[in-house]
Amino acid sequence: MSGPALAVGRRGAFGFALAYSALYFFPFPLNALPGGWGLARAVSAGTWGHLVPWVARAVLRLPQAVAQVPTNSGDSAFAWVQWACTVGLAALFAVAWAAFMRPERASSPQLREWLRTYVRFAVGWTLLGYGFAKVFPMQFGWLPERLIEPYGESSPQALLWTFMGFSRPYQVFTGLAEVLGGALLFFRRTTTLGALLLAGVLANVAALNYCYDVPVKLSSTHLLLFAVALLAPEVRRLASAVLLDRGVEPRAPAPPLFQRPRWTLAARVTGVLFAAYQLFNGVTGGISAAASMAEAARASPIAGLYRVERHQDQEAPPGAPVSELDHGPWIRVAAGASSFGVLFADGTFRRYWARLDAPARALVLSRKDLDGTITLHWERSDAGQLVLRGDRFAVHLAPMDPADSMLLSRGFHWVSEYTFNR
Repeated sequence: MSGPALAVGRRGAFGFALAYSALYFFPFPLNALPGGWGLARAVSAGTWGHLVPWVARAVLRLPQAVAQVPTNSGDSAFAWVQWACTVGLAALFAVAWAAFMRPERASSPQLREWLRTYVRFAVGWTLLGYGFAKVFPMQFGWLPERLIEPYGESSPQALLWTFMGFSRPYQVFTGLAEVLGGALLFFRRTTTLGALLLAGVLANVAALNYCYDVPVKLSSTHLLLFAVALLAPEVRRLASAVLLDRGVEPRAPAPPLFQRPRWTLAARVTGVLFAAYQLFNGVTGGISAAASMAEAARASPIAGLYRVERHQDQEAPPGAPVSELDHGPWIRVAAGASSFGVLFADGTFRRYWARLDAPARALVLSRKDLDGTITLHWERSDAGQLVLRGDRFAVHLAPMDPADSMLLSRGFHWVSEYTFNR
């Protein structure tokens, strides 16, 4: 490839990287500023919310409608079409950038430093969010029904969530690694160390997402690639030190973000304040959210693990529909602050989202694949048992101590004469 063609290719590659990074993290940093989350959602809905469905319908001609709705999945059809839009728009921008930008400005050291700064702040902010959700255990909430659910009835993601949710120390450990790596990206001098740490952390996260079918594959893959991209300028120095066992020259000073020193100083101060705010917000928000979750569990009058003492069939009111809870006798019940699980005598297990209506002493159960809701009424018997009543049955429940289970009673041992793999 000739020199001019190579120069054009480099300009185009930089233009693609510039546009792709901005589009992928859009509308960052708006969503990271105080009070900016609602505005960021509105901006996203007004841009991606209109463009993505149109591309899915008019360009890709997908048979099903694609809409921007909260599904707790980062690998939805909307997310994949949005990624295709990001690639296409970035490619168009790259062509225009290579064709019309003057060579001395198209990929100047100062512009490259701006792109690097944007990426490291965006990745750092994202990792702080994921990390604090583990330091203050929120992402992998422990659900009591895990103790009565058969292994074979859980999805691969549920198995991973149980593994992570069981050990709070391990959650905190993984969360601190993400928080530390993300925080290090906020500062130029520590960016390489932070990117090295996050490359290892995110490689493991991406592997878990792929191997346990967790629908965050797009996001984790991108974060891993961005962390690796932040290491790209240091590849030769790292290879010289780690692989060749040679000394390395000091890193060349990064170009200033602005020509005027005052503006550069203002940018650095702003970056420090941004980092301080995100760390403060992560700690205070995590403490508040964890306290709210704990309070919700304590406030529930029926939360706990139960065995069924007696299952009574009763005559249903005229016209009462048959629900899936009429499947047969129950043997175990687990009730959480917002979850409910039932193990039937034939081994079938059912899990629901639960909403407690305390004044009416009602428990409203729902699930994504369930039409409508199921309402149970609860009361305490004279013997102190919890009684749940449906239209066709009543079950009398006696509390169980979760600590009696093998999983929660085994504990930690420094000395083990034999393996205990049961």
